[in-house]
Formats: sequence, structure tokens, C-alpha cells
Amino acid sequence: MSVETARRFLHQLSTNQGLQTHFYVVDPHTLDKLLEFARGKGFIFTAEELETALNDFPSTPLLDSIRARARVHA
Repeated sequence: MSVETARRFLHQLSTNQGLQTHFYVVDPHTLDKLLEFARGKGFIFTAEELETALNDFPSTPLLDSIRARARVHA
């Protein structure tokens, strides 16, 4: 588990249309479901690592929805 893994996940989610489509279909509306979705794609990290990684990415509707899930956890 690492912040770097969370960064890779966020980068892939930001740039990979197929992953984005699957994300929207699955609609992981809680932080736990989001982490489960990421694990299912081979990205293993904690909520805290995700929150740290999010600081490296600009505001987009997709990433802002993930930020909202992470804030609920904090």
C-alpha cells in the first residue's frame, strides 16, 4: 500500500476512458466502495493514502467527487 499506488490509480482514472466508464457504472458512492473498486483493479491503498494523493491532482468533477468521499471519512 502506498501513496504512489493511489496516485497511479487517480492518474489512470483521470485518463483511461474505459476505467472511467466502469467507475460510473459501478458508482462506488462510499469511501469503502471506492477502495474496493480500486482494489479490484489492482490498486491497493488506504483512505489516508488516497487523501494525500488527491492533493497532487487538479480539481475535476470526477476527482472532486472522490475528494468528497475522502472528506466524509476524515
